[in-house]
Amino acid sequence: MTAVDVSDAAGATPVPEALLERALTLLARRDGADAAGRDKAASQLRRWSEAGAEHRRALQQAEQLWGGLGNLAAASRDAISLPAADDRLPPARADRRRALSRLGGGTALGLAALAGLGLWRWHGEQALFDRRFATGIGQLMPGVTLPDGSTLALDADSAVELSLWRNRREARLLHGRALFTVASDAGRPFTVFTRAGEVRVVGTRFSVSDRGGAVRVLVAEGRVQVRSGPEQALLRAGQQIELRSVDASDTEPGAQPWLGPVRPASVEDAAAWRSGWLSFNDTPLAEAVAAFNAYLQHPIELAEHPRLRALRVSGGFDARAPKIFVESLPAVLPVRVERGPLHYRVKLTNAGRGDSGGR
Repeated sequence: MTAVDVSDAAGATPVPEALLERALTLLARRDGADAAGRDKAASQLRRWSEAGAEHRRALQQAEQLWGGLGNLAAASRDAISLPAADDRLPPARADRRRALSRLGGGTALGLAALAGLGLWRWHGEQALFDRRFATGIGQLMPGVTLPDGSTLALDADSAVELSLWRNRREARLLHGRALFTVASDAGRPFTVFTRAGEVRVVGTRFSVSDRGGAVRVLVAEGRVQVRSGPEQALLRAGQQIELRSVDASDTEPGAQPWLGPVRPASVEDAAAWRSGWLSFNDTPLAEAVAAFNAYLQHPIELAEHPRLRALRVSGGFDARAPKIFVESLPAVLPVRVERGPLHYRVKLTNAGRGDSGGR
């Protein structure tokens, strides 16, 4: 659902609040002045708007807000103003009545300008673009261009919630893997939130993956700031990092989210899955299997054994050929593979006495 029309607003440069407030004030003076002062107020507004591009943008937005207020200024002034001075009153009382009337009109204009500024602040807190993107088992979303010029691609069985605001851009990776190519905009940083931490950038290309184990961030271009709890790290192109969240299985009191060391990575791996290729580099077996299962109607089953799930795999595999991946495992890992009518089941071969390698 989009909160407002994003056809020309999503990429608009934010206007400083002080400039917008000044523009609203000058508009109030112009529209509230009498015939004698209106030309002077209009001239002052014109000179102010010619002071620079930011002034012109501020005036443009202020005029939109001012027009949206309708006849608020005039209606408020009519409601607050006192009756016209009665010539039959003594001069002193008539002067006071006229002074109060002028004060009432100024107050109405001030209220109108304040209302315009309040409307602008409220408007600034509304998302320009708010949408959920998702793929199913075996489905890929090669790339969608967003209103800010960024692009988003999704791996199979993945979901992202995305919101664009006037002063920030936010994405939440619900599960799976996403590739972000972020259009540079220093005034609107782009942040990806995950269950284990967040990734903050201005303009870059990177992937974020969450298949149930560690959250992985790999940078293909530019730089990103990764944060997990109190820890943070700066990644450059060709680097990756793992983030882990604290869940119910953590028994240590005061356990904190964990940020692993920065490690080198192949930039091609960030988007290899877009061509149906899954790359693993010292990846836990449980996460590698989860990556394949995103493409399979009948998933590979992994026995519930902690040693089995922690085994590491490396290499590149065709996501459309899970048989090659599964049947190659016994050659490089202490596992055995059982083939059922619809799926494969992987078990540990050298489990301890009384341990069947997982059920």
